[in-house]
Amino acid sequence: MNNIRNLFQKFNMISSGVKPRADELLKLMSNVSITMDDMKLISELNAKLKYPDVNREIARFTGKRAMIMNISTLTSIISSLSRANYFDKGFYQKISEIYAYRIHESNTIDATTICHAYSLLPPPPFDMLFKITGDLLLKNDMINQLSARNSAHLLNSFSRANVQHMQLFTQILKHIQNLPLGNLEAHHSTLVLNALAKFLIFDRSAIDNLLEHMKFSIQNLKPENIANAIHALAKLNHTTPLITDLSFKVLSMLPEVGVRELSNCLWGLSKLKVLNADYFLKCFVYIEMKVNETVSDGKSVAQIMESLRRMDRDSLTRDTIDKVITTIIAPLIDKIDKLSVPVITQISWCLVDLGYVNHEFVRKSFQEFRCIKIDTTGTEWAYVKLLARTITERYPETKFVRLE
Repeated sequence: MNNIRNLFQKFNMISSGVKPRADELLKLMSNVSITMDDMKLISELNAKLKYPDVNREIARFTGKRAMIMNISTLTSIISSLSRANYFDKGFYQKISEIYAYRIHESNTIDATTICHAYSLLPPPPFDMLFKITGDLLLKNDMINQLSARNSAHLLNSFSRANVQHMQLFTQILKHIQNLPLGNLEAHHSTLVLNALAKFLIFDRSAIDNLLEHMKFSIQNLKPENIANAIHALAKLNHTTPLITDLSFKVLSMLPEVGVRELSNCLWGLSKLKVLNADYFLKCFVYIEMKVNETVSDGKSVAQIMESLRRMDRDSLTRDTIDKVITTIIAPLIDKIDKLSVPVITQISWCLVDLGYVNHEFVRKSFQEFRCIKIDTTGTEWAYVKLLARTITERYPETKFVRLE
């Protein structure tokens, strides 16, 4: 249908202002002569527009034709739907079963596309889809057919879905190491690093190879790429001279760097024991400027506090530490019930370790622990108990540490 193609081209050519309405798309989709390729174009449009009614109609159309649709068209539409925030679990379950039946028709692009689509869905993940896709790539010796980009995206998708397939990871990492340096773009290297960090795969040669790839286009990295790379390297406890280049590139991008990126960077540098007071204070100037953004993200606050806790205590004055705590912790006290248990525990732990055991946040944290239900068999409860025991052992005079 030419009108669909014209609409698609028009939308992609116009940078702002004009965009198709939902009713326009639905009217086009109601045409009995609409083809599967037409629906693919509409789904690509709606991946940007995110109209719920259009999503539902695309899903209805696709569900009826999934068994006869070209497999590449099918995976493309599924990718568009997931990016358009369509999360109907029943629909994706049906598609995963059809894909499993037709998986032998897939090539490496189809495999990467379907895994990326399913990695964007809310938990629980469709583990079986990832497993059979990984097995397909290994069984049919398709790893060497993967592009550098798709190699990175596959590993990232498995990581996002929290599905570990060690044999697949091993083979893709070997494939990447055989690629000419520079073939893997820097931001794709960070995706692979994140995947390794997620599953704590301490493959030093693979990590060093990724860093060599990264050097070729480090100037193209965005703040989130750099922060994620530093964070991943820290989780892998992997030191490299490149850390210095990455950390100073973050400073050069201020104030455009977001608080989460800054906190990831500070956390990583502190874990690798290369964070100094000068760097921390330069970052804190911008954290203070964006204090509203900071205190709305509990995890960022926890990571900033963790980096502060790990630093050499003699490198910062007490007044400076007081200022940091007042700036980012005081506004959280009245919002403590909105924070997760791990965040509350980590912030309280940092305050205690820094000598602020009687800080109001620490006191309120135990009130909160007594009010909320925590699984007493899980790790959250174990860390809460460790915090309580540490306080009572170090500061036996404290009276507020009760969990019942």
